[in-house]
Amino acid sequence: MDVHAHWRTPGREDEETIESGSASAAAGGFTGVVMMPNTDPVVDNPVIVSGLLRRIEQESRVRAYVSAALHVGLKGECLTEMQLLKEAGALCVSDDGLGTQSAGVLRNAMLYASTAGLPVLLHCEDYALATGVVHDGAAAALAGIPGSPASAEDAATATALVLAAETGAKTHITHVSTALSATLVRFFEDRADITSDTTPHHLTLTDDLISTLDGTYRVNPPLRPADDRDAVTDALRD
Repeated sequence: MDVHAHWRTPGREDEETIESGSASAAAGGFTGVVMMPNTDPVVDNPVIVSGLLRRIEQESRVRAYVSAALHVGLKGECLTEMQLLKEAGALCVSDDGLGTQSAGVLRNAMLYASTAGLPVLLHCEDYALATGVVHDGAAAALAGIPGSPASAEDAATATALVLAAETGAKTHITHVSTALSATLVRFFEDRADITSDTTPHHLTLTDDLISTLDGTYRVNPPLRPADDRDAVTDALRD
């Protein structure tokens, strides 16, 4: 199961479609995926959710599920109608692509999601800290590329986990990439209803590849140093 797929439907089918995305998933051995809501328009109302599910029935080669947006337009302000989204068929709610910046909004969203019985999938990134395009380290300095510190992920992850413990919301932290975030997830496993994931590239690659100046290696979260990669790998083994 791939819990974090960007199929870009609706609105950005020039990048990916349900048909092409599901074909890739099937070729890679995935029998199910969860579609992220940061499309155009954002998947933030029941009509879009039900429409997507109808298209999935017709076009997808694997089991596909819809993640609806945590807040309207993924703007981090007004919460979506989560109960109606669930009734329309949404599997979970997420802020992926545009992480929630207000702890107050996030707390209210998690309370609402918990009441509606919807898991919350979170993109943990503090944009006040994430001002660069790669990991802020020696490799970025040598390449002359502005970097974002690991604390941009760590601070947001810590906030999300504390709120998960307080609200009781079933919470999934997606694409964990730093040693500290992995440690925080471990710490809260017995204190909150949480799960997490990482990506194949954060398990196999490091920020040394920045030196190639190849845009392929510009990802979010950014590739990290070997110590982070190894810590995330150890956490996965556990």
